[in-house]
Amino acid sequence: MPPPFAPTHAWACPIWRWFHGQLTSPGATIFDSAHTTHWATTTVLYVANSWSAPISIHVDCYLSDGTPETGVTVSGSVGARQRLKTSLNPTRAPATVSASGDFTDGGEGWFQLWANGPVTPAAMTLVIFSVPGWSPMELIVPVEPVEIEPAAVDVAPPHVEVEAAPEGGGGAAEGTLETHLSVPEAVAWFESARTGRRFHRRDE
Repeated sequence: MPPPFAPTHAWACPIWRWFHGQLTSPGATIFDSAHTTHWATTTVLYVANSWSAPISIHVDCYLSDGTPETGVTVSGSVGARQRLKTSLNPTRAPATVSASGDFTDGGEGWFQLWANGPVTPAAMTLVIFSVPGWSPMELIVPVEPVEIEPAAVDVAPPHVEVEAAPEGGGGAAEGTLETHLSVPEAVAWFESARTGRRFHRRDE
């Protein structure tokens, strides 16, 4: 799930969890009304943009087995000198709901944050509604910088113009050869441009 922009920075958080549910319990006697208990645990993401221009962000969440959780949608802009706060909960309905409306749904894994600028991220696991008898919980988790993988190389080799090698070694006039190079040849050509050394194709 690549971001809809060209990212320049990325961070990874090793802990992402969410859990919510509803349980309806009968009253103590037939004269007492039933009561409903709600609970929810979520991971809250904070992103601060200290720059004077907006920065685009995108979040990918993965379950523990590496499966992408497509129900979480966090993608947009953080305004200049603004802070974004969002809950990383899926925006879908629970898979199973009883006749009385009771359900449980949850998951855990990790998430990755992409940005096209140097934002400052942080994350926190928080119990939003605590079950009676439980103590509210807050857990700060790290968001570590990660190296962005290079973009996938197209199947077709790059199309570039290169300086043709002199023929026969006798100082013949040099020309321009417009051709498709293999990926290794393209890397060698760019290296020759940086160092000033002559570029030679492999079949020369």
